Amino acid sequence: MAFGYGQVYGFLDAGTQARSMAMGGSFVAVADDQDAIFLNPSGLDQIEGKVASYTNVSLFLTGVEGDNLSQHILTYVHPLGGSGGTLGFGYQRVGSDSFNENGFTGSWGKEFGRGISLGLGLS
Repeated sequence: MAFGYGQVYGFLDAGTQARSMAMGGSFVAVADDQDAIFLNPSGLDQIEGKVASYTNVSLFLTGVEGDNLSQHILTYVHPLGGSGGTLGFGYQRVGSDSFNENGFTGSWGKEFGRGISLGLGLS
């Protein structure tokens, strides 16, 4: 059985953190940092402790024809303790002087046994 995912907000496919982007599509196999919120929530339970991060990227130094294009990513990971798994929340904004696109993601991940994890994400 195969599963897939897609994002309604296509501009947000521009990527998240540098490590996962550098790994290309192979990050989903590791999914051991806050990018798991967006790319593979089953990996969230590998994160020890609370993690918050913010990334601001100017996609072009002067924008497109003077239109300042940028991306903002805010993430927060919170282990629930015990056998509750781990929650993750993410916000992405891609925008410029002429348009904005925003996306919110809530994710949960839990390891059930060695090598067996489950993750759920809502965008």
